[in-house]
Amino acid sequence: MMMSSSHHHRSIPTEDRVSNLPDSILSHILSFLPTKSSAATSVLSKRWETLWLSLFDLDDLDGRQSFKDFINFLPRCQPHEATDTIIPCINEIIIDAAFQRGTQTLDLHKVYRPKDQLKLTRRIFTCRTLTFLKLKNLCVNDLPFLPNIPLLKTLHLENVYFTTQTHIFKLLLACPNLEELQIIHVIVLPPKNKAAFDEHLPRLARLVRATVSDDNLPIPFSLLSGVQILNVKSIWHIYIQLPTFQNLTQMEIFFANFKGRSWRDKWNWTLEMLQHTPKLQDLTIHEDMKDAICEDNWHDPQVVPECLSSQLRTLLFRDCIGRQCELQFLKYVMRNSMVLHSVTIHSANSINFNAKYQMLLKLVTFRRGSRACRLKFHR
Repeated sequence: MMMSSSHHHRSIPTEDRVSNLPDSILSHILSFLPTKSSAATSVLSKRWETLWLSLFDLDDLDGRQSFKDFINFLPRCQPHEATDTIIPCINEIIIDAAFQRGTQTLDLHKVYRPKDQLKLTRRIFTCRTLTFLKLKNLCVNDLPFLPNIPLLKTLHLENVYFTTQTHIFKLLLACPNLEELQIIHVIVLPPKNKAAFDEHLPRLARLVRATVSDDNLPIPFSLLSGVQILNVKSIWHIYIQLPTFQNLTQMEIFFANFKGRSWRDKWNWTLEMLQHTPKLQDLTIHEDMKDAICEDNWHDPQVVPECLSSQLRTLLFRDCIGRQCELQFLKYVMRNSMVLHSVTIHSANSINFNAKYQMLLKLVTFRRGSRACRLKFHR
């Protein structure tokens, strides 16, 4: 039996089903598109005009040409050329769009050197909803008179250029609830009278974890004195007078051969840290000093640090070469740590099997102050 042609014909729907989807689903779809493509949908209708602004991951705006293309879709800023004058305008529009929606997480970074970067809008430093802020390869040259980020818990600064040291102090003190701080290669012009700043700066009261990696840390350690977990890399011997870290229980130190220089007096600095960390329970040391000359030696102090007498539970030593100063340090800690549970040694890959064997023979002869202490050696 043959069916009429009317049964074979199907009408083509004219309804715009995509536009009928809720905003949450449309925003999710736009999140899979490059930023410029998402922004291009703003020309479809008034409803689409602001949908793309719910996306905060600007993954393809790394170059000047990208800014030039992108600027056509910003209703509040339409210059003819993508020059340096439009970049702050773009920056403020994007940040304002994020803050109007109560964003809690903001990750801003560019691929150029810090001095070539966007100058940040002051709005960032008065946001009352931010809980996470990461700045990378940016320049901070202007702050509000009273910056305030009251809910911020995590702050990461990497390759950030501060035109004055006052700015980084004001930024940190504007975060009363800060729990995690990471400072990696921050560039700052130091004040003429640094001591005046050190004496009057309060510590970050709620700080739990801090990571500092710089050959010249732009802030005094007194700001971090309330921290519980501390990771330190490439801090030179400029911190002779250290604050007491009353809450510090975990510390990780990286002895790095930074820019071809060895860390002079690093064991004296380590001893100073032990003297100022009375509650330290877990200590990790990384000896990353390839081809460096050992310029210092360990000298047993007259007074045993409090943390060794009653607190230190674990010691982990990575990339140990077996230098005399390293072995002297290990011998001292093992002998004077009364509650030590374990000493774990990872030998460096750069030394041969015989050197590792000789190191192990020396380690097993060291007297241990704690009967519960176990020595673990990894080749």
